[in-house]
Amino acid sequence: MTLIEWHNKYQVQLQDRCEVDAIRFYFKQLIDVFFGWGTTTLGLHPNRELNLPEESLLETALSRLLDNEPLQYILGHTSFMGMDLQVNSHTLIPRPETEELVAWVLESTDSKDRVVLDVGTGSGCIALALKKARSNWILHALDVSPEALDLAKQNAQNLSLELDWLLADIKALPKTLPNFDIIISNPPYVTAEEKKHMRANVLDYEPHLALFTPEGEPLFYYKKIMEMAQKKLRPNGRVYLEINPMFYYELGEMVVSFGFKKVELRKDIFDKKRMLCCQR
Repeated sequence: MTLIEWHNKYQVQLQDRCEVDAIRFYFKQLIDVFFGWGTTTLGLHPNRELNLPEESLLETALSRLLDNEPLQYILGHTSFMGMDLQVNSHTLIPRPETEELVAWVLESTDSKDRVVLDVGTGSGCIALALKKARSNWILHALDVSPEALDLAKQNAQNLSLELDWLLADIKALPKTLPNFDIIISNPPYVTAEEKKHMRANVLDYEPHLALFTPEGEPLFYYKKIMEMAQKKLRPNGRVYLEINPMFYYELGEMVVSFGFKKVELRKDIFDKKRMLCCQR
């Protein structure tokens, strides 16, 4: 089959799930990553014949898309703040809202030396973006998942960035942690009740360890972060959090109860209450 015939096959089989433009985008990304042909090849060489190994790759990718697997996992990578990052089923797929959180840190903090902790680093996207933008900052990043941390380390190596990686559980952090100027986190914040509203490509594929809070405790991880911040955040230090819009008021009250007086809430590009910053 030719390239355009494969493209048409994708259009037919995915038409009930995706818009035409989205299917075309998926297909162009796949042939670029799989074969290194570039995203313009479909338009320039539509009648290019594919060999059996190439057809096998496209057939497998189509099956995975039909099973609602995210394109980023099929490709094995995604983009975050201009960086190319590897992702897999052990890490969340970085989202635009998290880019906004990183941008908030950078725009509200000067370029002086800082010591920063990223809690629940996953693919390393937050910590790596901060280190790339502020090479003089000392970045510490922790995660409870060894598989996620291995991938984050690989991303750091690919980007030639030096960070301190820590395999640890927020529920039992080592006492040897240094003091920090900034603590940032996109912790698990989805409740069990929200599962029925989630899309299959998220619920069936992205790691539940990084998505869901313990039953009946929507602020569980935020509480753990604030308990650590009380001990490890330097005077005038700040905590930046990505949050569940459903619990922004309760979270604000909890943050104040920990002695943080300067509390700011921001909406994301979708007009949802998505980020919180507090300062000692």
